[in-house]
Amino acid sequence: GSNFVYYWLKNHPKDKIRVLDALTYAGNYENLRPIAKKIEFIKGDITNRGHLRQALKGVDAIVHYAAETHVDRSVFDPGSFWRANVVGTRILLEEAKRAKVDRFHHISTDEVYGELPLDSKERFSESTPYAPRPDNLYAISKAEADRVVKDFYKETGIYRPRC
Repeated sequence: GSNFVYYWLKNHPKDKIRVLDALTYAGNYENLRPIAKKIEFIKGDITNRGHLRQALKGVDAIVHYAAETHVDRSVFDPGSFWRANVVGTRILLEEAKRAKVDRFHHISTDEVYGELPLDSKERFSESTPYAPRPDNLYAISKAEADRVVKDFYKETGIYRPRC
């Protein structure tokens, strides 16, 4: 996510950027320190509606990178992956709708497509069927989060998915 923030600042310097991050094992505020005066940072969790309501005030677009990551960790704590990646995505969508945020971009992972052998000529694309490995709880939670985004669009007609 921090790389995206740097990219956006460079290419859209007049835009205001607000970052919400729980700063778990995968988050590091030091990655943003060089640009701290150019962004607004809120420490918060996407499963906490209070954090989201504060963070979404006046926002017109969301780029949703928030997730539990690292396949190895998902084996030891699958509940936190489901909570953050699936439930958190749904809560974020609901609160974004409530706040009348115009755009929602969900960031997924190639892990939802499964695996290819290293020497394979085949390539994944947006039309590749989902096939997360059954032992990869991270991939399963991200595939389900993708489905949550698509279902939210079907239910509400907003945030057309670009999957």
